[in-house]
Amino acid sequence: MQRCFDNKKMQYAFWKSPVDSKAQQKKEQLVIILPGIGGTYMNSSPVAFAELFNMRGANVAVINSTFSWQYNSSESARRIPGYLPDDAESVRSAIVKVLADLRERKKINSPEITLMGYSFGAMHTLKIAQLEEEKSLIGAARFVAVNPPVSLDNAIAAADSLVASGAGLSDKEIKGDFIDAA
Repeated sequence: MQRCFDNKKMQYAFWKSPVDSKAQQKKEQLVIILPGIGGTYMNSSPVAFAELFNMRGANVAVINSTFSWQYNSSESARRIPGYLPDDAESVRSAIVKVLADLRERKKINSPEITLMGYSFGAMHTLKIAQLEEEKSLIGAARFVAVNPPVSLDNAIAAADSLVASGAGLSDKEIKGDFIDAA
């Protein structure tokens, strides 16, 4: 994995294909991964997905979730996350920047692109697929949505319950739980 930063402070991770794409594949592959709520390019789930694709010969890029502070401190952030049309447009703009950076640094040439998101990143993937039908900016050949929230009401309730899970804890208990987790 190689951490990459462009001039606009858009953070992402990139895995170069371990195989010679000209010798092993008909077309250079790039999988772009969008994590779920709060996910970043260094969390275990997107890294696990990235390594699976990379071991199969694909280049892989992972960007941060719009619900992460890292994404919201970058110039790609437009407003408070949570409104799907704005989030998807912002993520699509971030992907365009990542693609430009990878091409400029000669990490990719003209790959066949797959956009893959999981959980809430899958919702972004589906909305970006709709936007790409109207006007293609990414040029993705495939869109893969893994485990998108079936019901946004249930997803919001689940997120709220996770946030509320520590509501009755004292400062000492919170610090103890934090230390145990670390």
